[in-house]
Amino acid sequence: MSGPPPEIRMAQEIARQFGHVPTAEAAQTIATHMEKFWSPAMRRRLAAYVAVRDPDIDELVLHAVACLVFDDVDHGAVTIPSGG
Repeated sequence: MSGPPPEIRMAQEIARQFGHVPTAEAAQTIATHMEKFWSPAMRRRLAAYVAVRDPDIDELVLHAVACLVFDDVDHGAVTIPSGG
């Protein structure tokens, strides 16, 4: 069974959780999450998939990747330990 790469699938799932939030705020929140919890390799692969301009990639994922590329993340939140 073939489907989207794992990074795209996970990014799309995260984006669906923020569909009710204004785009700029949601994109920054998603990018901050990725910066905090995703490895640099995962973020690079996601950026490479987005660069291909697949029309099936959620617009919010595209905005979140732009936040990563332009370092528009909440670095304070990145350094806060997660619960658990």
